[in-house]
Amino acid sequence: MRGVGAHASAYGYETTGRHAGHLAQLLSQCLGQTTDAEWATVARQPARTMAQLPADAPAALGTAGRGAAILREAPRRGLYYRFEHFLANRPDTVSPFFVDTIRRRYKSALATAQWLRVARVRPLAGSAAHHGGVPPDLWGFSDGRQVFVLHDKQFFPLMRQGSFFTFVGEALDDQLYAAAQVQSQSKGMLIAGAVGAALAQTYIPDHSAEPTAYGLDMRTGAIAPYPGAHTSVRTDTAYIYVYRPAQAAGAPPLKVYVDGHEMGTLGAGQYLELPWARFGKPLQLCLGSWPVAKPCQFVVPNTTRLNYLKVNEPAAPQP
Repeated sequence: MRGVGAHASAYGYETTGRHAGHLAQLLSQCLGQTTDAEWATVARQPARTMAQLPADAPAALGTAGRGAAILREAPRRGLYYRFEHFLANRPDTVSPFFVDTIRRRYKSALATAQWLRVARVRPLAGSAAHHGGVPPDLWGFSDGRQVFVLHDKQFFPLMRQGSFFTFVGEALDDQLYAAAQVQSQSKGMLIAGAVGAALAQTYIPDHSAEPTAYGLDMRTGAIAPYPGAHTSVRTDTAYIYVYRPAQAAGAPPLKVYVDGHEMGTLGAGQYLELPWARFGKPLQLCLGSWPVAKPCQFVVPNTTRLNYLKVNEPAAPQP
């Protein structure tokens, strides 16, 4: 209940007539966690005392999300209005939409530099010729190959991690930076002379909106920093294989960069093995010529299986 409540807590800021619907969704998600519980097994377990309940592990009672269709099937193109639609791989396939690339303005200089060449997208209802805005009340969408999840009013591509998904989103506002700014300004007004001027000019980095790894809870749909509660994930080195199809014959070689460091060059029909030992940290992958390499992408590599990333050619419909 607490997990689902945390997922739905953002709705508490809306003092509108939609509150009743949000409350119904919250309760239905809570009940949904019990539908596939093995109650015969639960009945054979000893009763828990009131003191034991806070430390209970309800994840062992059910398998919600573990056998989800989205884990067995390729994503279908369409709009997901609820987390359950994503699990069942049953998006709205009737409503027309197209994927629009947007320019994002970030809250900090650090975030601006790190997200510089990473494509940001959104779904717009209708067609490119006649379209409306982003459909309301979306959970996410799929273009038929990639699923995007809505988080803090932005859409981010999901990456499979065994039986759950991760994505690289934006960090919350840097509270330490904000507090330091207030403190610095206050002291700058109180302290006169050169000391006050030097204090006011002290550089404090702002980490707001920087790339941050998040995990999607397949039981409740809650989104939280990764690895966080995903304790079953193996802490190990991940291996990413970036490959270029043989059909790219004649195209110029592409340089591959990881976090700004050149890792090699890809020709037609070639691949690169990229080890990643920074468990749970986002990896920035860029193609082209540094420092103007493009495009770039952030991923959280999977440590339990090999990661394969295909380089599409510029002539592809969606490079």
